[in-house]
Amino acid sequence: MEDVRSILDVRTKKTAARWLQSKGIFYFRIGRAYKIPKVHLMNYFFNVSSI
Repeated sequence: MEDVRSILDVRTKKTAARWLQSKGIFYFRIGRAYKIPKVHLMNYFFNVSSI
């Protein structure tokens, strides 16, 4: 989540988690950790930048 937080340039992990949920990016949780396959994150950013 720290990596996603820095990529999105948000201050808190909670904000990053809400952003993931609202944007519909695939992720899963293992315990308290959020796991986001890199390919899903890359696809989202490439699709947004092409619009």
